[in-house]
Amino acid sequence: MAAASATTAAATEGPKIVWNENQRRFETEDREAYIEYVLVNDGKVMEILHTYVPRSKRGLGMASHLCVAAFSHAKSHSMSIIPTCSYVSDTFLPRNPSWNPLVYSEALKSTISSMIKVKQFVTVLQLVVLYQLVIIVDARSR
Repeated sequence: MAAASATTAAATEGPKIVWNENQRRFETEDREAYIEYVLVNDGKVMEILHTYVPRSKRGLGMASHLCVAAFSHAKSHSMSIIPTCSYVSDTFLPRNPSWNPLVYSEALKSTISSMIKVKQFVTVLQLVVLYQLVIIVDARSR
C-alpha cells in the first residue's frame, strides 16, 4: 500500500524539472522538453523565449510544469519575467493568473501601448473608409 501511495504522490508532483544554467533553460531530466530564456536588465529580468515539448509528451501538462519551474526560479531570485513565448503569454498566464505579478511591468506597458496604437489605427482606418463611402454615395446622388 505504501508503494502505491508513493507512486500516486510522484504522479501528482509531475516530472522532475532541472535548471540548466549553462544553456539557459529549464528541462526535463531526459532533456527532451524544455523552456528557454535569456536574462536582460542586468540579470533582473528573465525573458522566456520558447517552450518545447515533444509530441510523445504533449497533453500531459509538461509545458505548464516547465513554466512553474521557470516562474518559481524567477520568484525565488527576485526576478521579473517577460513572456515572449506565446505558450506562456497566451496559455499559461491566463490559466495561472497568480503568476501575473512576476510579469515585467515595462513589457506589460509596451504590450498595452501597442494594443492601443493598433486600436487607434483601426479606428482611423474605419473613419477613412466611412468618409470614402460618404463621398461615393454623395457622388451617386448627384
